[in-house]
Amino acid sequence: METFDMIALGYPALQPGGKLMRDPNKMIHYDACGPKDFRSDEEVKDFVKQARKWTVGSHRRKAD
Repeated sequence: METFDMIALGYPALQPGGKLMRDPNKMIHYDACGPKDFRSDEEVKDFVKQARKWTVGSHRRKAD
C-alpha cells in the first residue's frame, strides 16, 4: 500500500491569522497569459514562508 492523500481533522490549537491573498486582477486572465502573469521566484518563496506559518502554527498542541 502507499499513501494517496492525507487530511488533518480536529480543532486548531491556535486561531489562524489572515492569509496573504493576491489581487484577483493579477490572477484572472482573459484570452492571454504570459510570463508577466506568473509570480516571480522571490514571490513564490515568500508565499511558501507565509504558508508554513499558517500550517505549522495551527497544528501545535495546546498545553493540557
